[in-house]
Amino acid sequence: AGMHGLGAAIDYVQALGPGTIEAHNLSLRDELYDALADLPEIVIPAPRVGPTASANLSFILPARVDHHAVRRNLLLRHKVYLRVAELAGFIGLRASLHCYNRSEDVASLIAALKVELAA
Repeated sequence: AGMHGLGAAIDYVQALGPGTIEAHNLSLRDELYDALADLPEIVIPAPRVGPTASANLSFILPARVDHHAVRRNLLLRHKVYLRVAELAGFIGLRASLHCYNRSEDVASLIAALKVELAA
């Protein structure tokens, strides 16, 4: 069953085309970047565009906020899954956008994040 699933996944990616997937994912990243940039106290350490832009977008919450608690609440209360990214003194949340995500997912993330930051 696993090999059939892998084959179906490969067929799906080939049918869409890697360029189409990349363009879709980066478009969603741009939507998320712009929406996060409008939220006060959110810091986005990555540049908006350029050769290092990817569909993975990390952002830093206000210092008063527990990143792990917000991540947990986003999942349990809103069914939004993010990772806490911790590396060399950096702590933030990371959204990983993929071909199965839509603009509605970005909007849901932003709405849920606003609720959790207001709590």
